[in-house]
Amino acid sequence: MSTRSDILLGVYWAEYYFYIYLNFIGIMSLVEFDLYFIGEEMGYDPDLVNLIEKRIFLKKCQKEAENFEKRRDFFSKNSDAAEVNSKMLKFISNTFADVFNKNFKKKIKFQEQYNKFKLSLNEILRRKGLPSDFLDIKYDCGFCNDSGKINGGLCKCAVSLIKKESIERLCNDCALSDVSLKSISFDSFSLDFYPTENKERDIMRGVFGFCKSYARDFDLSSNSLIFVGATGLGKTHLSISILKHIIKKGFNGVYVSSPNIVQTVRKNKFIGESIFSVDESKLSGCDLLIIDDLGMEFNSKFSTSVVYNLINSRILKSLPTILSTNLYMKEMETNYNAGLVSRIIGNFKRLGFVGNDIRQAKIL
Repeated sequence: MSTRSDILLGVYWAEYYFYIYLNFIGIMSLVEFDLYFIGEEMGYDPDLVNLIEKRIFLKKCQKEAENFEKRRDFFSKNSDAAEVNSKMLKFISNTFADVFNKNFKKKIKFQEQYNKFKLSLNEILRRKGLPSDFLDIKYDCGFCNDSGKINGGLCKCAVSLIKKESIERLCNDCALSDVSLKSISFDSFSLDFYPTENKERDIMRGVFGFCKSYARDFDLSSNSLIFVGATGLGKTHLSISILKHIIKKGFNGVYVSSPNIVQTVRKNKFIGESIFSVDESKLSGCDLLIIDDLGMEFNSKFSTSVVYNLINSRILKSLPTILSTNLYMKEMETNYNAGLVSRIIGNFKRLGFVGNDIRQAKIL
């Protein structure tokens, strides 16, 4: 049998969530929410979106539970405030339909009375030396009240968290390939390390400009690229700079080295494990895939088949891919079958990287 305290607690919970709902629909707010609404979720990974939405939901629940306890404790110790709050909630429950009434005068009347109750509570708080928002939930986002959604779409706060998580996953995957992501960007790319004698710097200035334009204008119809050149000429730096830029624009992308592709596919196939935050379907289906160190994987029929199937699947889906390799076409013909090389020549725009090893130059 329920005790009186259980019943009162249940009633208080009902009143409390009614109060939350009123704040959520914005009785007291004139903010134009549409300005903070992301109408399209673009290419975000659905699993990643779901993960972020769960995190936001759990954080919102925690804030509301903490605020519930705070309000209950306050009203239990302050009978004058509890009386005002009770009258306010009773008024709201009796006249709530007026909030949605087409009669503008009724809406104004409702809000005027609501404001009076709020002012009475604020005065009590002031006398006790407390701020006027003491009883309010302190949401991180004032536009969606930490729901992550506005008008059926993602709020900017959720988009920001998705981008952050995408970059963190990219960091994790790059770390597996000994690539330090934090220092990589278009801004940190310097042409000063390229010699001027044989116009290497001029050539690389053109490559650099092309990559920045590619990132700026990127969409799902963008060309696939292959970066060709010796070790240490900036291929990885520019490919990851592109990837970071398009992720910030709202597309999803994956960086992976060719040896790790083979390794993760082998583990998935024979062990059922993956060393990366993505599986094969996401490698073949992401908006932009960057395959670094093509040709550095152990040369075998299995590895060739894995690389060919992945590249071919993305070509068939018309999805852009960036390949990075130290091998020139004749060397690729030796490492891979004619079918793969033909697919690359026919579907990828080639960018040649020239100069001396930047890594060595930085050490010197």
